[in-house]
Amino acid sequence: MPPVIHFRVIKIYKRLSKCLNNSYIGKQRLGIMKIERIGIIGSGAVGKALAEGFHKLGYHVTIGSRDPGKLTDWADKFKGSIQTETFENAAQQSDAIVLATRWAGKATRQAIVMAGKKTLRVKL
Repeated sequence: MPPVIHFRVIKIYKRLSKCLNNSYIGKQRLGIMKIERIGIIGSGAVGKALAEGFHKLGYHVTIGSRDPGKLTDWADKFKGSIQTETFENAAQQSDAIVLATRWAGKATRQAIVMAGKKTLRVKL
């Protein structure tokens, strides 16, 4: 991953981490529940970088993909601490969801439909 993109991804997950646990809106919306499980919808370079970053910050991470089997080699280096699932399972097992798909084309819309719109409505 080029350094510029890597730097931006680091900034994104640090901001998200701080926001998820400290924001008034997040606490109000989820009660007093602390965010412990993060679901990443998208398994490209950005999705993987976010998953690694959240894992380093101590979150339980599930990364969703159309084909979770393609991530087994990548996930093996984390010794089971990052789970790979379908979009739907990743959304259901998480307290908060990060959408990391391409915005161009139909990929984002398909990922949202596959994750389940009803499931995503009740997530942060």
